[in-house]
Amino acid sequence: MENNGKFLFDTDILIDHLKNVDTATAFIQKVLSAKNKPFISVISRIELLSGTKLDDREEEIIKNLLKLFNVILLDEFLADLSATFRRKYLCGIADSIIAASAYKEGAVLVSRNAKHFKNIHEIKLITPY
Repeated sequence: MENNGKFLFDTDILIDHLKNVDTATAFIQKVLSAKNKPFISVISRIELLSGTKLDDREEEIIKNLLKLFNVILLDEFLADLSATFRRKYLCGIADSIIAASAYKEGAVLVSRNAKHFKNIHEIKLITPY
């Protein structure tokens, strides 16, 4: 797979998978089959686990899904880069952290929300479906 097989998934792709969107599941499985553990930002973990109507069973399903990913934690470098992206491209805090996480790991960002990231030239973005 492209970019040495390094991919960072945006939250929207994981939500689609949890909603049984076949194309999302197929793409995640394709990346996982390449034997490279994909990445997510800690922001995606927060977003997935903060649903107000989440019951115990759903939380367990999400946590099992999250075990398949390396979680990029927020550190000083990521915070500063995120702030730079936010100022330069006028994007939201969550999107700037996700983009900075992809940049830091040298990973391709996988998102359906191309409009949120298309102007951030420092990262490579793919929309898989």
